[in-house]
Amino acid sequence: MPTEHGCMRDLRPSPTRDTTTMTLLDRLLSNDLAQISAASRVLRALRDARELRALVNHLDEIRAHALSARQPSDERAAALDFALHKLEHVRSSSRCLCALYLTDDLFDPREESRLGHVRVLDTVRAGEVLDHYACQCTQCGTRYQVEENEYYRTWWAWRVAPARSLIRPTQTRSPAVHV
Repeated sequence: MPTEHGCMRDLRPSPTRDTTTMTLLDRLLSNDLAQISAASRVLRALRDARELRALVNHLDEIRAHALSARQPSDERAAALDFALHKLEHVRSSSRCLCALYLTDDLFDPREESRLGHVRVLDTVRAGEVLDHYACQCTQCGTRYQVEENEYYRTWWAWRVAPARSLIRPTQTRSPAVHV
């Protein structure tokens, strides 16, 4: 049965399936670069812990296959690299998946909010220009300051927001001016 992201819950590879019913693992282990790329995009959005753990059980196989199948000059290589990075994060870290925001510039905070991964707390403008989004992860509560940038495409720089002081700053007096 397909999940909300279009991948199948059965993550075991099956060489007898046709491409319309391939599992995410099948696609990652495919010899077809288009299938690998499509799977990498699905994996990018995947948040289901059970499915991610099932894929992590095959990470070494996926990595070996992906590295042999990929072509470094192919623009799809970045999506595959991120997919491998995400699986490595799940395998080796207990940190929330939001930590991946710091390592990739394709996470649009508005889309992440629409998907329920973060809440956009504020849109901060400097005059007419967007300065940054103030966001908070819905899972762990980490707050981020996210700058939107443009080059040949839009990209976002995520930074952990500075912790707010719990103590109110003391009121300071203006320095005396002597004439």
